[in-house]
Amino acid sequence: WRDLPVNVFRYGKQTLYWLDADTGELRRFEGNNSSLTAPVIVDVVERSKKSIPFPAKNEVIPVSQIRELYASTAP
Repeated sequence: WRDLPVNVFRYGKQTLYWLDADTGELRRFEGNNSSLTAPVIVDVVERSKKSIPFPAKNEVIPVSQIRELYASTAP
């Protein structure tokens, strides 16, 4: 993979994880979209530290208020 040694792991029939052989970092993901109608391929080519701030408390919604959203996506 892009001149780097990788280990490729299969999960299920159509999901592949390409991990850097030295660091174990994810380099590529191959799978399907949630409706299983199209492939999804993600190459991770840039790495850097990122700071992601937590949302403000007034922006967080308790799961109990949106449980129906989770129920509608269950297989």
